[in-house]
Amino acid sequence: MGPVLGQRKTAPNVLVVGASVPGLSLAHGLRKRGVPVTVYEKREHIAVEERKTLLRVDKWALAGLASCLSADLYDRCLELRNALDDALLTHYDTHLCEVHSVEAAKMSSAPAHTVMDHERLRTILLAGMPDIVRFGHTVTGYRELRDRVGIRFADGGEAHGDLLVLADGRHSAARDAHLGKLELLDTGLVAIHGHAPIERELFTQLPRGFLLHDRPILGPRRTAMTVCAYLPQALSRSAQLGAAGLAGLRGYVKWTSVLPARSELAGYGQAMVHEIVMEQVASWHPAVVQLVTQSVERGLFTAPIQASVPLQPRRSGLATTLGSAARVVPSVGVLTDGLALHDAGRLAVGIHQDERAGIAGHDQRMLDEGNSVVGQALEQIERTFNF
Repeated sequence: MGPVLGQRKTAPNVLVVGASVPGLSLAHGLRKRGVPVTVYEKREHIAVEERKTLLRVDKWALAGLASCLSADLYDRCLELRNALDDALLTHYDTHLCEVHSVEAAKMSSAPAHTVMDHERLRTILLAGMPDIVRFGHTVTGYRELRDRVGIRFADGGEAHGDLLVLADGRHSAARDAHLGKLELLDTGLVAIHGHAPIERELFTQLPRGFLLHDRPILGPRRTAMTVCAYLPQALSRSAQLGAAGLAGLRGYVKWTSVLPARSELAGYGQAMVHEIVMEQVASWHPAVVQLVTQSVERGLFTAPIQASVPLQPRRSGLATTLGSAARVVPSVGVLTDGLALHDAGRLAVGIHQDERAGIAGHDQRMLDEGNSVVGQALEQIERTFNF
């Protein structure tokens, strides 16, 4: 006897708002289990961006992907994992001398992890889903109608389904109607993100720690920088990790400058932002200066380091949230909310087995685990950077 979908004889029709990585993962997981799903994305298309963002992926995030994806698609995602990894968390001063090293496991209760390129992961998840993703649909709100839910579009149109999952990020208009606006805690810090191509000279100058994972450089007056070389496993197979094997690789070195928040940064262009970081590192190790100098100017962007205030319990209905629509996890260097991928896998299973119970169970886990993840991330930032 197959699983019971609530009181239905057929699978529920699920609406997902937002072609985010968690939203697309959920859509794959539902389709894999025979549950009808449609994803609504406000952008007309998702183009390859100059900005580079890394996603921290631990064993729980990989378990979520494995639960959602076909074996072939999951294997393609694994090719995006960084080929460089280490169990030590090393802090450096501005001259790239080790301040101290500890086992990463002692710094956090989270399991060991690696990183993936966020945009490349989303591109893979979008593949093979042209009949599921509807681009150019801006969702402004929703309403529950007995046993159905309807979403409203900016152009006045509507769509209806049995369940709704909001996965469209921290600025979700429909989430504002569902949970209310996310209340954000400002740390007083701003992150400037950039990247540079991996080149032989730069590769050989950086300490090996930076070629393994995102590592912090602790500067004066509440400034810092994290650096991480990203070399996907798919690329590393054709080359040795020594300098001689780097020709033709398209990996990159991701860096994030951490500074006290400055309101005027929001109005600066990328050239001015680049100058600010150059001034910050002018007296630092030559390899850091070279890294910032060689960075792709069009890939620079700034973001305040914020965290969402813990959510309060609420009554579960026909709608729920996923990823940064539900919580904002503060991050320095790489995105830290890999838990959202695990959430996507469990939510897909829960909806398939029992739609109402699946939503309710997800809401409770999101409340308990999500608030804990945000708190741990804040503690890690404070402990690492002494802010």
